[in-house]
Amino acid sequence: MKEYGVKISGPDLIRTVRTRAGLSRADLAKRVGVKYGTVWVWETGQHSPSLDSFLKVLEATGYEFLLRKKMDIWER
Repeated sequence: MKEYGVKISGPDLIRTVRTRAGLSRADLAKRVGVKYGTVWVWETGQHSPSLDSFLKVLEATGYEFLLRKKMDIWER
């Protein structure tokens, strides 16, 4: 199975989903229930959001988190 995923850093991912949703940092902060500065430090990579906060970011921007097991070479 070929993988076509894009590797992206956490800060870039948060910024990308926010901008694709057409949200400002202030808009996202309000939807997630955090301060503007919190979104700023996530997007600049100074701090990482908790998993709960990251999932709220995705939900607020219309995305969802999918987790699947990578097929092991021995499972083929």
